[in-house]
Amino acid sequence: MLHPFQRILVACALVLSIFGWTSEAQAAEPVFVGSYGDKFCDTPIASATDLEARFKGSLAIKADGSHAMVGCKATPRQFLVAFQMDDPKAGLMTVADLPSYAHDMKATSAKRDHEYKSACLWQVAGGSFAVKFNCIQREIRRGEVIFASRTGVLVLMSNCANPGVVEVPPIVVTARPCVRVEFPNFAGNVPTRVVFIGRKALNPNCIKLEVAGVSEAYRDLPQQCPNAYTKTVVDEQGRKRLYRVSCNWDAIEQAASGLLGYRASVQNVSTSFYGKVNGTNVLYLPPEALDGEVVVCYGDGDNHSFGVRRRDYIDGKAVIPLDVVLANR
Repeated sequence: MLHPFQRILVACALVLSIFGWTSEAQAAEPVFVGSYGDKFCDTPIASATDLEARFKGSLAIKADGSHAMVGCKATPRQFLVAFQMDDPKAGLMTVADLPSYAHDMKATSAKRDHEYKSACLWQVAGGSFAVKFNCIQREIRRGEVIFASRTGVLVLMSNCANPGVVEVPPIVVTARPCVRVEFPNFAGNVPTRVVFIGRKALNPNCIKLEVAGVSEAYRDLPQQCPNAYTKTVVDEQGRKRLYRVSCNWDAIEQAASGLLGYRASVQNVSTSFYGKVNGTNVLYLPPEALDGEVVVCYGDGDNHSFGVRRRDYIDGKAVIPLDVVLANR
């Protein structure tokens, strides 16, 4: 089992390639490039018969399933890869099986308090697109439905036509009005920077930071070391040199957006400070912070960044373990 906390600039996902058509499941894993996934279809799927007609139209042009469907970026081949992975009991063998498979789909009511994961199209080396599983996690759109297959498996989201659907129940926090993120504190000259990256600014009522070794809790979050500043460094030859130091959030925003499945940006929770003692810091946030990512950046750049998302909270608390941070410093 993978450790739930990964360095945010490294994202791993289970993937199957559309290459090697004779055996989809044995194809080589593609090399993904870029930062964002894309939906399978720009035009929503209105019904099972609508999807069936799109499959038939594409296969009439190219029987091997390599032609993009009407209103879609995806081809029947790419849908087949996803359905084979998501619904193995359906026994889909070739793209010729797709029209009847779509015909038998049933629209089900999506749960408003749930989120849904899905596959997406992701650019690979060479400019083409391949299927990436567990690519996007989001709330359901107004009026959107989830299609289930004849085997009863959730297989398609209507608005984006993304397959590989996984239902994600909500995290209900009852023990306290705030969620909390605990992360290590290090004494010395290593700055610690914390930022919330998400869709929208958070309600400030719950925002509070407890810094190890500091008696009071900050509601106006400290900025003891700004994200860009100049410092004097003595090199090995004893010469004093000025260094421009910056913690560039652009790469962090980009990586977080890829993980969250939407274009996320730095919001109203941001702080930086120098630790005075070794210990544990605690950041309190409203439950809406679960729809986003809290990133902790150690040092002068972006090389030692750790993020927590919805899946990392247990009973309203997420912990970035000391041993994980030390192992990646």
